[in-house]
Amino acid sequence: MIPRDCPLIWTHACLNANLQRSNGKMASRETMDVVSFSESGYSSRFSSFESQLSTTLTSLKNPPSCKSHPISTIEYHQDGRLQSKNVEEAGLDSKVLSHVLSNDERLEALNVNLKNLKLRLEKISENVSGVLIHVEEGTLENEKLEEMYKITQKYCQEQFKKYDYSLDDTRFSCADSKLKKFLDGSGNKVSIFFSEDKMSVVGHNEDIVCFRDGILTSVLHDEVITDSMNLDEEQFLYLNITHFQIKRKFSVDFELEDKTCLEKNGICSARFRGLKEDVVNAKREVRGRLEKYDKHFLSRQLNNNERLLFLEKRVNDHIHCELKRRNCSYLVVKDILYVASETQGVDSFKSYLENALFVEIKRTLCDLERTIFLSDEWVNKKYPLLRNNTRKKVIVSVFGNDLVATCLPGVREQVESSLEDFLNEKIKLKIVEWKCADDIKELCLSVKKEEIMEMLESKKDEMVSISLKDDGVHLRGTDIGINSCQAMLESTIDDRKIYRTTFTASSEAVINQLSNPATKQRLQEIGKKTRCVINVKSHCKIILKNGNIAEEDVDVIVNSVHTDTNFCARPSTVAKAIFEKGGTDFQNKLVQKTSGRMEYGHIAVTEGGGNLRCKAVYHACFDKTPTSQEEEVRKIAKMCLEKAARDGFTTLSFPALGTGVYNYSGAESAKGLFDAIIEFSDTNLLVKKIDIVLFECARQDVRETYQREYRNRFCRDSTSALISLNKGCITAGNVTIVAENKQNIDNARKELENLLTALSTEDQQ
Repeated sequence: MIPRDCPLIWTHACLNANLQRSNGKMASRETMDVVSFSESGYSSRFSSFESQLSTTLTSLKNPPSCKSHPISTIEYHQDGRLQSKNVEEAGLDSKVLSHVLSNDERLEALNVNLKNLKLRLEKISENVSGVLIHVEEGTLENEKLEEMYKITQKYCQEQFKKYDYSLDDTRFSCADSKLKKFLDGSGNKVSIFFSEDKMSVVGHNEDIVCFRDGILTSVLHDEVITDSMNLDEEQFLYLNITHFQIKRKFSVDFELEDKTCLEKNGICSARFRGLKEDVVNAKREVRGRLEKYDKHFLSRQLNNNERLLFLEKRVNDHIHCELKRRNCSYLVVKDILYVASETQGVDSFKSYLENALFVEIKRTLCDLERTIFLSDEWVNKKYPLLRNNTRKKVIVSVFGNDLVATCLPGVREQVESSLEDFLNEKIKLKIVEWKCADDIKELCLSVKKEEIMEMLESKKDEMVSISLKDDGVHLRGTDIGINSCQAMLESTIDDRKIYRTTFTASSEAVINQLSNPATKQRLQEIGKKTRCVINVKSHCKIILKNGNIAEEDVDVIVNSVHTDTNFCARPSTVAKAIFEKGGTDFQNKLVQKTSGRMEYGHIAVTEGGGNLRCKAVYHACFDKTPTSQEEEVRKIAKMCLEKAARDGFTTLSFPALGTGVYNYSGAESAKGLFDAIIEFSDTNLLVKKIDIVLFECARQDVRETYQREYRNRFCRDSTSALISLNKGCITAGNVTIVAENKQNIDNARKELENLLTALSTEDQQ
């Protein structure tokens, strides 16, 4: 609409340039569309034409930098200084002079009249309200200056006329589109100047007559009317987005009113006010658009993060540019984004709205991470820093156990990296290994787990999470929390605070019963009931028998040999029986392996050969005169057992070690061998059977001492299913009970005895 309270220049030659200059900067017509937000949350676009009028209204308080006034000053250099003089003081009409300067042909015609004075009038590119006198020769004297004013005034009076029209008639306030259309026309040759109460028209007389008889008559003979039409909600929203185009095309006061929704059952309205012809055309245009608006209109629900992002100016600018590139405009009402286009179909912007408008980064948080993202360090320091680094193009929120970061696509990688870096910087992982026996670890992972977790839960405020796993206690959190929890764990998981008792099973039948899957389930129930951990471990079978070890069908045969392996098969010895069974090649392999000689305390291994049924033979070289025969036998026997386990063998046969070629005492040999077997059995998981074969040529004292030692250690005559462990006993297996106190152990043992009694009764039935 034409403002009636400020001066404004409209000319056919300079209208676009004048009206599209804002804040001292030129802007093309295509780039003048802007987005505004009202307090109600609506966004709308208005045209460059309206934008410039608003700028001109503002210029009353602040002198405009754009050419929105007639030429007011004449500048010239005189006596080496820049001088200026008011146009009116020089006896010139500023509006007529502005009309002359607005057209290069008219300006050139004026300069032809000034040629004899060697002067020229030139436009000042950076000063739209001034004109410069250019002196081509000599200097500018006052006489020459006065002569220039006279020639210019005469030229303007002879060539152009000026007519003033009163603006009291309200029809002029609605005539901007008609006037603009006329002024933009190729045939127009007049300039129009508006002041508070009048409109001045400047031009050749015939051009002014044309203006008066044409557009001016049309305006004066038209009437100003007000009309309206009802709209439903979607029509109202669609027009709210695109109504600026109606205003641009027709000089009407076009307003959308939603205040009447409650009064008229939700029906909104559009109000038109202007010249009758413009109102009729505008309503026809609106009806045409509404008939097909659904093909150009789409809505999208915004979540809370997206809604907050729309409040950021940089985000708005980005989305505005993206939608404008698709010839679209948009409007936000509460939590819904509406997008419309007058020229493009829905498909042109549907994909962008659904897939590229915002990027959502979602992460499920553990309790620790959630606590950290709600901490002051994130809220007050890291999050504001992230917002600044991304130019406020991201919103990060915690909903329940989910972290949701919503951002523009261009900053996605930066946001993901910042979130990950913050967690890595804040959260450390430390594994506190179990520095206790396996059964105590099992007690912590089962019976004491809830107690430990409840105790460590008190450290939640120090931002640390705890999980008990097989490889240790996993502490994940801040350094302070980790150190605090670690100290607490070390004082809690302490062997000195745990009680352990081991019982022996008197027979293999007991071990077999306790190792049954169904019975294991019942053992777990007993452990849970008595707050204990019950472990059952079966030992390997220990068999003492008479015979020829060379006939044994086992994985490994152990053989005693001399240091000189060329002459180790002496008569009436175990070694002779083995080498005879293995054949000549078998003995040659040993010689080649040892280069004919072995060191005391070493073992040489050869594969079984000839008629031997074993997979390997371990040849052990004993010290002939050891400090202790018992210790020498124990050491060699344990070396053989451990090597067999490493090599993956499960069955072994031992002779009465050292009692043949080395003539060791039978009692010393038996004690050393059985001690090694018992010690090995405590940790053995692989070897299942150990045979002790007494050679048919063995001495009588050897037979008697081995049999006596075997009876004493095996405890086969026990009358109890579970007996207290006596050091040195060879049993079918062990039952270990671990608890926090002795009372729990006693309760568990009673339950075990009752279980074994019940199992025995079931077997008898």
